[in-house]
Amino acid sequence: MASLIAPNFAAVYDYPVPSFSLKSLLLRIARTVGLFALARRRVDGRLLILAYHGVAQADEHEWRPQLFMSRETFQRRLACLRRWQVPVRPLGDGLSELRRGAKAPYAVALTFDDGYHNFADLALPYLETAGAGATVYVCTYYSLHTGWPVFDLAVDYMFWKRPAGVVPGDLIGEAEPLTGATPVERERSTARVYAFAEREKMGGAEKNSLARTLAAHLDYPYEELVERRTLSLMSGDELQRIVARGAAVGLHTHRHAILESPVGLREEIAENRAALTRLGVTPGTDFCYPSGEWAADMWSILEREGIRSATTCEPGVVRSDTPRFALPRFLDTERTADIEFEAWVCGFMPWLHDLTGRSPGQPATARQA
Repeated sequence: MASLIAPNFAAVYDYPVPSFSLKSLLLRIARTVGLFALARRRVDGRLLILAYHGVAQADEHEWRPQLFMSRETFQRRLACLRRWQVPVRPLGDGLSELRRGAKAPYAVALTFDDGYHNFADLALPYLETAGAGATVYVCTYYSLHTGWPVFDLAVDYMFWKRPAGVVPGDLIGEAEPLTGATPVERERSTARVYAFAEREKMGGAEKNSLARTLAAHLDYPYEELVERRTLSLMSGDELQRIVARGAAVGLHTHRHAILESPVGLREEIAENRAALTRLGVTPGTDFCYPSGEWAADMWSILEREGIRSATTCEPGVVRSDTPRFALPRFLDTERTADIEFEAWVCGFMPWLHDLTGRSPGQPATARQA
């Protein structure tokens, strides 16, 4: 069960990534023989929702390539959309257009999860240059505390930046020191820090203090992380500015967690909305499940809460018969090969996905009710 005190961003989409060299080769062959162009003419009546998190300010894409994308890669993605002349629609418009069924032109909608500061600072200017809009699903806890980097991410990032560092174990009430010389050591050390914070039922201020102490032991400039807001979420002023510039703000829970009960989901949505209102933004009615975890028994709650749509992290495209609370998305990352991204954008992968016969709203990894 997630903590009620502060959100948990520790394992957001940070799973191992297999090699795609064989897939890339096959996709290049498919493009060469004209299958990409053929698919582009066969995917009307579908909406591809692309999912992103953050654009790296510095080296975050090297540390967490599943979470952050380099500026160069993101610009290549936008160039690919232009090359294939795929219209980029606001999410709401794209979903409304699908009511036309097969007559609706194939389109793409862009979404960004969590609401990182780098969306306002980096991603949005690139989107504006490309003439593309986006929906940002905001997890509001850290937007109310913009002076605090996201704790779970900051701890891991500092160990990654200081692999030779050693932190006395007594900082977390243990004898064994905390080290990060190897990926295994780093993963174990960060997990021990997270567990300590949970045992002590730490709130955000206490976690921020613990992160500062860790930084001192690791000789890492924590204040630089705070000032640059590398791992911080957007403030109320920034959220207001991105809305004024055309971005839409959606719901993503308050603490990036859904407690294992209907009451937990309702409370998280209510707090998410209240926080956005406090931040000066009118809450939207589009929702994104945190960490991609969902179950069909949540749909009646979303309905009662006035939610228009809910996106997952299941790969696929949206059609007119896709349940509106189980919308698939393609999660694009720094490690996604350019050819694979192109295969999705041109319609080839959506076309293949349809041919597999998977029923919409029946993803393989949904949490069992």
